[in-house]
Amino acid sequence: MSDLSLCRLLAEAEERVAAKTKKLEALTSHGKADPRALENAVRKFNFYRTAWIERRAQCMDVVDSISEAMGKKPKDFMVSLSLIWLLLFHCVNLRVQRELGMETDQDVNAVVPPVMKIPAHPKK
Repeated sequence: MSDLSLCRLLAEAEERVAAKTKKLEALTSHGKADPRALENAVRKFNFYRTAWIERRAQCMDVVDSISEAMGKKPKDFMVSLSLIWLLLFHCVNLRVQRELGMETDQDVNAVVPPVMKIPAHPKK
């Protein structure tokens, strides 16, 4: 995939997340949320949270394995990998170069959100 198509896909995904976040806020802000919709949203959140954690671990396992085989530190391998991307795509623009650099969650202070609990349904 090209960078442009990846950027487009990322923008579309961010728009979907923003729309679903807005919908979740609307469902939970008035206390009149449909219990099934709220439960479904919480389950989806927890599903994607778990997928993020698993994929991050898998990615770091691959990076660790390759960097160990090359005799490099994982961070050095990731830097060299981002340089390879730059050479392949002949990116001169500094902004594009920064966007192509690989960053870990720790580099950008990303925090895994806590697991959401499904609220208890009030008895009627």
